[in-house]
Amino acid sequence: RQALTMQLSGKVCLGLFLLVCAVDVSRAVDCGAGQYVNATGACADCAAGTVSWTVDNSTQCTPCPAGSYQWQEGQQGCFQCPTGSTTNGGGKDSASACVCEDEKYLANINGNWACAVCPAGLECTYAPDLGVVAFQEGETWVREGEFEVGRWMLRGCREGYLLVNNTYEGQMCSRCPINTYSVHFMDGCTDPESGCGTRSCNDCPAGGSCPGGLGGFTPATQSEWETVLNSAGYHQKRVSKCPKEFVLIRSPDNPALDECTICDQVTTCTRCEPEYPDIMSAGAPGLGQAMCRDCTGCPDEIKDNLPGAASLPASLSLLLSGAVGACALAFTSAARVV
Repeated sequence: RQALTMQLSGKVCLGLFLLVCAVDVSRAVDCGAGQYVNATGACADCAAGTVSWTVDNSTQCTPCPAGSYQWQEGQQGCFQCPTGSTTNGGGKDSASACVCEDEKYLANINGNWACAVCPAGLECTYAPDLGVVAFQEGETWVREGEFEVGRWMLRGCREGYLLVNNTYEGQMCSRCPINTYSVHFMDGCTDPESGCGTRSCNDCPAGGSCPGGLGGFTPATQSEWETVLNSAGYHQKRVSKCPKEFVLIRSPDNPALDECTICDQVTTCTRCEPEYPDIMSAGAPGLGQAMCRDCTGCPDEIKDNLPGAASLPASLSLLLSGAVGACALAFTSAARVV
């Protein structure tokens, strides 16, 4: 037998190895700051979102109050949310639980959490425990920083909109107004590295309609159009082919004049139309005029059996070279170029 003396909770017990003393566990130990006495009587670290400020024998930790958070275990204090933000209740274990007031959102800027001003193209609203940031479908927004918790940055827009991002607060997808269109959101942006400023969309071509925004450009006839990049850095629609009974007008300097125009009397002489190329060029201005004059000058006695320009009779060729039709007058006032 071996006697032991044990000091437990201020009581002295003398006995054998098997001697059991009544012990007040809650007063058995004092734990350090950031800790508490668990169910087994041992000290344990406070969980994230809770803290313990003093050295004592408390059996639970204190939740961080509303407007604060603690992301680590075993801590003595809580971090305050950035100015202008709060949390939905206490016990929060992350800075992301802090929610900013309307028109702002929480972001990590240069290593510090702050309420960032909502850019023009974002919708930032307050929701309990959840900062709501919304943007239009088709827009591309990304967050700065290694963990993508920085500021929201606009990187792409839908067709019919132009990207504006030369200032942080002014970031937005600018909608093309009625009678204009945009093929690519970067059109006209001269310095993408520094950001794209405010600029105008393309004027709507005469040969179509542009309702604005996602409506884009719709040809007025069953014509074919191609997309080209001009010297100013804009993608523009240019007419490339017109349907039968129409003449193509393509301006060398002003795409807004592009269209397919119909010969006034072509419906009475559809088989007399020669097989000329679809595109009129400035070097052959008579080409478009001849197409229209053919329609207006087609003799009734041969209009049903002419196969096309390759087999035009000599009498008709003379007629074409000397006649001046209604469509020719229209062509003299419009530029024609490939």
